[in-house]
Amino acid sequence: MTTEQISQAIAAFRKVVTPDAISPDMLGALLQGIFGRVPASISCDAGESVFTLTLTGADGQSIGLSLPRAMPNRAGILTGGQYNNFYTAAVDARHAIEWLNEFKTETAGKFDDAWEIINENRDDLRIETADRRAGDDEVRDYVDSSCQTLDRKIDTAVALRDALFDDLFRAAVGNMGYISASHCEDDGTPSPYCLNGLWLTYEEAVAVYAAGAIGSRLCGHFYEYRQIRTNLPPLVMGCLTNKEDPAFDCPNLCANSTIEVLNLNTYRGMDLSVSNSFFMIDPAVMERDADMSMIGDCPQLREVTGIINLQRLTGDIGRRIIGDCPALEKIRLEYLKGSIDLSGAPMLSADTIRMLIEGARNTGPITVKVHSGIYTKLTRHLLEPDGTVGKNDGWGDLYELAEGKKITFLSA
Repeated sequence: MTTEQISQAIAAFRKVVTPDAISPDMLGALLQGIFGRVPASISCDAGESVFTLTLTGADGQSIGLSLPRAMPNRAGILTGGQYNNFYTAAVDARHAIEWLNEFKTETAGKFDDAWEIINENRDDLRIETADRRAGDDEVRDYVDSSCQTLDRKIDTAVALRDALFDDLFRAAVGNMGYISASHCEDDGTPSPYCLNGLWLTYEEAVAVYAAGAIGSRLCGHFYEYRQIRTNLPPLVMGCLTNKEDPAFDCPNLCANSTIEVLNLNTYRGMDLSVSNSFFMIDPAVMERDADMSMIGDCPQLREVTGIINLQRLTGDIGRRIIGDCPALEKIRLEYLKGSIDLSGAPMLSADTIRMLIEGARNTGPITVKVHSGIYTKLTRHLLEPDGTVGKNDGWGDLYELAEGKKITFLSA
């Protein structure tokens, strides 16, 4: 029994005023805590002063229990077998567990036969389990009354479990994932579940499913400290461009998690190029500490899918979008209007910087602070007279492209 179950049972006994108020389920729970087994059936005979119950086990053996009619403040516990007693005790709720443990210790000697049976069964189970793990043919070929071997029953149960989870997984990921039963990692580890471009093992997929999907625009800390590699697609539709549409407020969305690909695609997997559905950021982020970012510090994050719309943020955004994300390469930030600090992401790709510049909507000069390594890639061609450095790697024209939109890069 759990601590909560024991506490509930004690509380129930203290409130009993008539024998009929004691349920078979409660008696069964108490007996399981004492004997280690639950009766198969319970019958009762209520007299004027004594309430008699007969408990019949699965083996057909019966145990009689006598319970005096309870008083409002009476608490206690039943014993069975040849000791048909109801022991009373004044039990404070805070000491219920200690009292039960003391009672079990004091009366353990009265249940030698019961304990002997339990121990024998446990010993038999341990031996059977050990034999099966060792590959004992006799145990492995055991056939029950329905002509099923133990291995067959286990295989059937596992197959049923996997099939049920597969259905749940498909329904949750939509067209952003699928299942390939034959897929394995290079070391042979089965990883049949694909989501957001990542292959997951059964255990990883279950963890992702258990973490849930964003279902509200107020989703701060939703995946914080989660031990998952990616997440389910958001359930809530993204905001459009109308001013009346509510936006997302999500401080530290996946801070300190193990997420590698963060799915913020709020258009349910459709082509983003034709979508006006955005992960619109609420201006409430500007009211927080300058280091409280939307994503948070996420050490393994490599990619963010979907469009993050910044058009409602005015003034210096600072680090309120990206914290320390040392592995982050891809993130699509649109409609930038104010200065922003991206220095916590030293691995940002040229395409990410290009989309930031081309999608900016600033009307005056703004600055974009980047990691020193990013700044070197943006400016190294300026140091070469012939301008050939970086010309074909995607970085060569970004500095001038930014200047044309009144954007100045700063090195952190």
